[in-house]
Amino acid sequence: MLPRPAALADLRIAVAVSGTASMFLTPVLAVALVGGRRVARWSYLLAFGAAMLGALAYLGRGWPVFAALLPEGHKYQQLLIICLCVLASGFAAVLAGSRRG
Repeated sequence: MLPRPAALADLRIAVAVSGTASMFLTPVLAVALVGGRRVARWSYLLAFGAAMLGALAYLGRGWPVFAALLPEGHKYQQLLIICLCVLASGFAAVLAGSRRG
């Protein structure tokens, strides 16, 4: 039995939100594993918070607070902007809180 269109839309939203939420791992893995640096707990948590805020922004992109910040356009254009912001803030936090060793 094929999923109903509403269920498929819900699945796409769930995938977008969970994918955005998991993006905090990208800067942590890149800096820690590839760069061989230690990441402070506060910067890890800051990157996690940025990713959670990004997921919430996509989920609530129709809410006035997020609608004012996001550009008008297709939801996937908005998702791209959110993901770029999550990655930039995550890398900034992780690089600020990393050290050699």
